[in-house]
Amino acid sequence: MAQERKYRLHDNTKMMFGMHMGEKLGDIPDHYWVWFMGQSWRNEWPALVEYARSVDSPEEKEEEE
Repeated sequence: MAQERKYRLHDNTKMMFGMHMGEKLGDIPDHYWVWFMGQSWRNEWPALVEYARSVDSPEEKEEEE
């Protein structure tokens, strides 16, 4: 079982793995977070799950405009 992080991730935190490794979380496209949240292994990264939940969905952004 993955160890739970005791801190929050922010837009300037760098991604830890995968195709976006090294990129700032805030620079990763919203559609990636939708994909990430659909993965069965996402709970191995609880801090990323929390961050992904804080990202506005593309639909919400369009409604605000």
